[in-house]
Amino acid sequence: MVEESANNKENNTSSAAQNEQPKKQSAKDFIEGLFANDNYLCTMPKAKLPDGSALNINDETRRRLALFADGTLLISKDHRFDGPVLSFLSIAEKKGIKMKSPVYISQNELATIYAMAERNQVFSEDDEDLARLQMQRDFVNIIKRASSMKVSDVHVVVSDNCTEIFFRANGVMIKEMEYSKEWGDQFVRAAFASADISDANYAQNEFQGAQKLGSTPLRGSKGKLMLPHNVLAIRLQFNPIAFGSQYLVMRILYADDNPDARYALRQALNAQRTADYKAGTYQRAGGVVDPVPDDAPFFVKDYHDYYKTPRGYHPRSLNSTDGWNVTSPLSLLNAKLLAYANEIRSAVLVIHGDKAHSCYFSRDAFARLQGGNKELLLIPGAVHTDLYDRMDIIPFDRIEAFYRQYLK
Repeated sequence: MVEESANNKENNTSSAAQNEQPKKQSAKDFIEGLFANDNYLCTMPKAKLPDGSALNINDETRRRLALFADGTLLISKDHRFDGPVLSFLSIAEKKGIKMKSPVYISQNELATIYAMAERNQVFSEDDEDLARLQMQRDFVNIIKRASSMKVSDVHVVVSDNCTEIFFRANGVMIKEMEYSKEWGDQFVRAAFASADISDANYAQNEFQGAQKLGSTPLRGSKGKLMLPHNVLAIRLQFNPIAFGSQYLVMRILYADDNPDARYALRQALNAQRTADYKAGTYQRAGGVVDPVPDDAPFFVKDYHDYYKTPRGYHPRSLNSTDGWNVTSPLSLLNAKLLAYANEIRSAVLVIHGDKAHSCYFSRDAFARLQGGNKELLLIPGAVHTDLYDRMDIIPFDRIEAFYRQYLK
């Protein structure tokens, strides 16, 4: 049956806040401490309780709680009264499973715990293979979680003291997980090594691009690891930042980019257009976040520095205010971007900052162009917004030379 702490036995009216993790202990230390002394997560698929029996719970329950072998019970503070949680507690009591009083944690912390448990599962490989496969498994699990939420891209920020993982969905960046810097360094290398299309070698201090296809196993995983079935491919952009830190952007391309999915999206957007007409106004998708969080990725801060300051603010600017209309994609659904880029015969000059998180846009576009009159010009040290107004780095001389050469 469920065991209560001594404090709760004496005072059953104690608030749930008393059972939340200690505020003075960091989330990282708290989570790592859960796995100390060979403690393990009993609610993992195929895992067993200390007595050898299995819990046989589903993914819906795992998204809400976690139970360790030592009886530590963790429940998402946002789902403590959900049906799957209450059902689990009832079944556990009937089975006589010993559990401590629940500790309520955030959804992000719960996801991190399961990701760490995945890493701790043992492969029948030598140590070198084990380390690589663990990181590749982390890679797959993060993409799996992101794709289940229809995230457009995943941002991995490796700083001098930690690694933070952000998901972007519907234009909004949300911090999902946090790991050590050492984990992040290994993860970025594993992501590069897993790609099907990349440079020959990973170079930490250079900007590099890569691509991982969903149709093939991760390179080096001996056929064991695949991307989720709904992911068509992932584009990876590796961006070194100051003091040995790294920034990895992973753009997810979904397999449901097909006629039925596009038709469903057209239906939804046309319904929104009708709703906009009835309301007499347009539903907006949201502009640049303001105020910008301290832990926001660097490009979000760059956008804020431009669109939300006198440098680039304008009351009619979409990014300065409430963003594009939700129905804006309608005009793009009938034309596949870059589909005929290889047929462009005119001269083309593509200019981008080499430190821009979006640099892969230009790299991808340039890769489709054909002919000797095409040029990709990367501006050293420039970020996405620098070429909007930084007169000191905009390459006017190169632009003029390009025009003089081809506009004859």
